[in-house]
Amino acid sequence: MRIMTCDQNAFLLSRLQRGIPVSAHPFTQLASECCTSEQYIFDLLESLRSDGTLRRFGAVYDARRLGFHSVLCAASVPPAELERYAAFASECSGVTHCYQRGVPDGANGYPNLWFTLAAPSAGFDRELSKLQAKFAPCTIHALPATKRFKIDVVFNLATRATDERTEPATPLTETGWKTDAPVFDITADEWKIVRAMQGDMKLHHEFFLPVAQELGMKHEALLEKIADWKTKGIIRRIGAVLRHNKIGFTANGMCCWMLPPERCEAAGRALAQCVEVTHCYERPPLPTFPFRLYAMIHANSQERAKSIFKRISEHAGLSAADGDILFSLREFKKTSLVF
Repeated sequence: MRIMTCDQNAFLLSRLQRGIPVSAHPFTQLASECCTSEQYIFDLLESLRSDGTLRRFGAVYDARRLGFHSVLCAASVPPAELERYAAFASECSGVTHCYQRGVPDGANGYPNLWFTLAAPSAGFDRELSKLQAKFAPCTIHALPATKRFKIDVVFNLATRATDERTEPATPLTETGWKTDAPVFDITADEWKIVRAMQGDMKLHHEFFLPVAQELGMKHEALLEKIADWKTKGIIRRIGAVLRHNKIGFTANGMCCWMLPPERCEAAGRALAQCVEVTHCYERPPLPTFPFRLYAMIHANSQERAKSIFKRISEHAGLSAADGDILFSLREFKKTSLVF
């Protein structure tokens, strides 16, 4: 087996994040593309799994196309009770990410607890109300993405930048808890496929065969279904999901700007072109947080992130003075949505 260099390993991991081929022997095909062996790929992934760098290896779904709604939520809670409120959010199965966020020199009156809540669209209000009851008298502010400019980014370990995937020419929009992304009817048997591939899947020479056997399907039929779902956008990719803080991206910054709604689309598209930006959205402003345009960046230090914030502001024709950057100061929960 040929031992790969650090740069080659970085390229391979970037490729594994983008997803494996949908074929009977995907790792054989991938190994050939990357001039290595299947066993080398398995050994590399298992070593990253054992040290916690690999969060999981499996399918990444577009929850909207499966009838789910996911919203960023913010709350201002007493600092002394931050852990208690974070526990309320983290205990909710629909909460996938939960952070304390803030600016380095103080709170500035901004919400200090941020989390994402996902649930089937028809029941989203009910789930949010149940969580709000636990947070009383503090208020949870729901901030849906009214436009999405950039999503689904993988970290390029070779260049220390990101590989971007921007949204279509017309950004996807939302009204209430409804999105203009197509929602597909999934049968009970198809939901079994979704659930079988949503977690940390075992590595195997014929990667999809054990799933087919578990579900009582023909291997070829499962491959056809997965390929169809990728074409429809139900599955974004099947690959490695890494913990970014374990690979050197330790400063997670949420960049926000105040600007009129008519300027958001042009600025959002410009921000989406920046390789440092991993996600970019338009959201409704709050009285205590009057920002409309959001972009996530990751860097190896807060100083580096602040420098990036200034540069991408200029690139998008925005004033850094009309924006701010909130860092993830504490991570309470980070997981994938469980269907």
